Amino acid sequence: MKIVVAYAPGGTTDTMARLLGQKLSEVWGKPVVVDNKPGGGGAIAAEFVARSAADGHTILLGTIGEMAINPSLESKINYDPQRDFAPVAKLAVTPLLLVTHPNLAVKSVKELIELAKSKPDHVSFLSTGQGSSQHMSGEIFKKMTGTKIVHVPYKGGAPQTAALLAGQEPQFGFVSIGNVLPYIQSGKLKAIAVSNANRYKPLPDVPTIEESNLAGFNTAPWMALFVPTNTSKEIIQTINAESLKILLQTDVKDRLTQMGFELTPSSPQELASFVQSEISKYRTVVDDLGLRSNP
Repeated sequence: MKIVVAYAPGGTTDTMARLLGQKLSEVWGKPVVVDNKPGGGGAIAAEFVARSAADGHTILLGTIGEMAINPSLESKINYDPQRDFAPVAKLAVTPLLLVTHPNLAVKSVKELIELAKSKPDHVSFLSTGQGSSQHMSGEIFKKMTGTKIVHVPYKGGAPQTAALLAGQEPQFGFVSIGNVLPYIQSGKLKAIAVSNANRYKPLPDVPTIEESNLAGFNTAPWMALFVPTNTSKEIIQTINAESLKILLQTDVKDRLTQMGFELTPSSPQELASFVQSEISKYRTVVDDLGLRSNP
């Protein structure tokens, strides 16, 4: 059995997949491997799972990027998140931090905006790929602030974080907390703001972007399990039940919470409704920002 991840090893999504895979392997008594297929804003991984046998042996750990944003952003993709997949369970959301290298002389969102306006097309924001929540957060930030910032995509959270740690040019990123919290605590990176509506409890002094006079800014990346369409209801229910039991295990819950995850277990039906609402939401965002690729 395999859990397919759309991003490179070492990132937040990969960490969730490996923890879940290890626990499922213990429950089922058979190997559950993580298969990283980065690239295409998640399309490579999604297409692979969509074309796999509907036998429960190939599971997609899907995110907001490939399952909600990408279908709205790209005019031509070779999968449909609702037609080609059966929802299994929503697992968690994780807030993003607006992060810079300490050598960037900004201490607030206001100062970052001022820097970007003083150097149009010279301040870049790094993402985990085209169509990712990090990408969309940067585009929304760009639109709301009227700045000319440049998008630089990477193939996952680990390479994005490595680039920020290098600090080679005026740059920032919206980054999953689990990827950068140790670096923030050690002073190797600097947290400017939280992208979600609420402050992150372990970093109580870091304001939300909304508090920085950008009313309505609220991006909330999420992770969920999907299998190919036509997978039997019995298999879906089995994966759902075992995965949600694992989320509630004390050691798993504690580790994920420490990494910045907010656990949001759901039924397959609840996930189906949620995905529909997210697709509608980001279709509106993409259209409003004029980001859709040409057919």
